[in-house]
Formats: sequence, C-alpha cells, structure tokens
Amino acid sequence: MKIDANAIASRAQAARQSLSSCDFCARHCAVNRLAGDTGFCGLDAQTRCFREMLHDAEEAPLNPSHQIYFSGCNLRCEFCSVLEWVEQPQAAAALDVSQLLQAIALRRSQGAKTLNLLGGEPALSVHGILALLARVDPDTQVVWNSNMYYSELCAQWLDGVVDIFLADLKCANPRCSERLLGATDYCD
Repeated sequence: MKIDANAIASRAQAARQSLSSCDFCARHCAVNRLAGDTGFCGLDAQTRCFREMLHDAEEAPLNPSHQIYFSGCNLRCEFCSVLEWVEQPQAAAALDVSQLLQAIALRRSQGAKTLNLLGGEPALSVHGILALLARVDPDTQVVWNSNMYYSELCAQWLDGVVDIFLADLKCANPRCSERLLGATDYCD
C-alpha cells in the first residue's frame, strides 16, 4: 500500500538532511553533500536529470514506460551505457520539479503505464526523487530501476512509495564484481 504525499515529502526532507553524512548507497562515503562535497558517485546535494523519454522496450507489463534518468552512479561498470553521466554527473541539468511534472503528465497522456526511475543509480538522488514523487499523481505506477547497491536506509525511504523494484543486477560473482564493477561487495 502506498503512503500519502505528506509522508513522502517528510521522507524527502529526512533524506535531504542525511546528505550531511551521505549514507544512500552501500559505499557509505559519509561525505557532506550539503556542503558541496562529493563521494564516489560524484554528486553534491543537487539532484540531476539527464534524460526523460517514453520507452517501449522494457518488460512487457511496464510498456510504454516513462523513463527518467538521474546522473551519478556508485558502480563503475566496464559496460556502462551512460558512462558520460556517471563520470561527470554534475554536467547534467539540475532537476526542475515543475518541468518534470509537466513531462510526466505529457507522457501519461501519450500512454505511459509506468514512471520508471533509473540512471546511473537513482538511489543517489533519492532525496530529490522523493520530493518529486510527493507531487506526482498517487495513481502513478512507480518503477525503481536500480543496480540495487544501496543502503538499508534508502530502502526504508522507498518502502510504500515504489510499486515495482526492477533489479538491474550486474553479476553474481565477487571476482567479477570487483573486476567489472569496481565493487568487491556488490554480490553481498
């Protein structure tokens, strides 16, 4: 069962406050993103979005899917398809909530069944994403399209907000994860 907009907004506020000692992902960098510091992901406190589009090549029940891409990632996959937004996440435009709400309404009118949040890794922008979702129509089916390498705290913020967790698992072997992703504990 989904929680209401006020509860989502409250979680967004808590997540934003947590940026002072960032613990959004499994790397637990603890940098002060509010002060402009960046950890492994390369992000400060600003949520950045580099692409939004209507996509028809997800799993069949999700299509058409309105995909919104957030910059920054906590992995360094050798096969990354959005590497420029991982290596230079702050080059992406700052999230404009009003503009994105208009895009969400447009994509719904064009037939989008789902709102698909991905990146990079969306967990690194959970504070901004929650602020956005607090203003989205509560009937919107939200897909969290993630590498799943995020903290338990992030998982708690998403509970009752996200309808579908779409795990974009990269590998299942610690040696491979170290070599291909730059994360020895990815499989754990």
